[in-house]
Amino acid sequence: MISQPQPTKSGTTQAQTIIITAITLFALSGFMGGFAFGAFVRPKAETTSSITQKHDIPVVSQKTLPTPSPTPQLQPPSLGCPDVEANLSQMAADGQTAYDATVQAKGKTGYQGNKCSDIATEKPLVVDGITCKVWLTKAQDPSGDLNSHSSQLQHVDQLNNPSPDEIQPGFIFDPSTPQVQPCKQGQGHWKFTISPTVSSGDYFIVGLTDWQGIHYNWNWYQFKVVNNNQSQSKTNKQDQQSQNDQQGGQPNPGSTGVPLLQLP
Repeated sequence: MISQPQPTKSGTTQAQTIIITAITLFALSGFMGGFAFGAFVRPKAETTSSITQKHDIPVVSQKTLPTPSPTPQLQPPSLGCPDVEANLSQMAADGQTAYDATVQAKGKTGYQGNKCSDIATEKPLVVDGITCKVWLTKAQDPSGDLNSHSSQLQHVDQLNNPSPDEIQPGFIFDPSTPQVQPCKQGQGHWKFTISPTVSSGDYFIVGLTDWQGIHYNWNWYQFKVVNNNQSQSKTNKQDQQSQNDQQGGQPNPGSTGVPLLQLP
């Protein structure tokens, strides 16, 4: 008898391995396909929730900032009649003797109409922002002329122009104290001489306080000017005129009433 060949053990093992591998690959491909399909069909809300869980985004609360209150504007004070002082009743118009004058801004508590109350009882205004000016005049009360030129008082930049009834040249101001100046803490101070062209007589120092052209007021200080140069010149002229009058009334000493006879 001829015996048929039997399959070897190694051939059977190889076939089993191939089958197992094929089954494994098929199962793995199915698992991967199912996972991919599930990822595509997952609800959107779950995706958002997953993202939210991975990244915590802090919520910034919005605070309403307080609105800054406007800065209060400084209200200009109501100016009463200023206090004008020179502390002398007589000054020399020689262009050399130095004098001082001050102006103190005052409140308007006792001010009535166009009349100034007792200046000494008024409260001084110790503030900045007030412009002061002084000038020389013979007008006893310059109020009428100042009221008619109120446009100048309403524009501080025009105060350098001559004021109504101002005598020019009158005061010769020291360069350190200009005629128009800011009143420091409500007070102005001037150093000046009086021009030798000013004649002797009664005069007034007019002092003006002006708050940016909104409020303004004035007052005056009376004193006497003495011009010795003009007085001496006038006296000399009078003496010369008197001498001329006396000489004009006497006969000429070189002339006589008796004619001289000439001898032959």
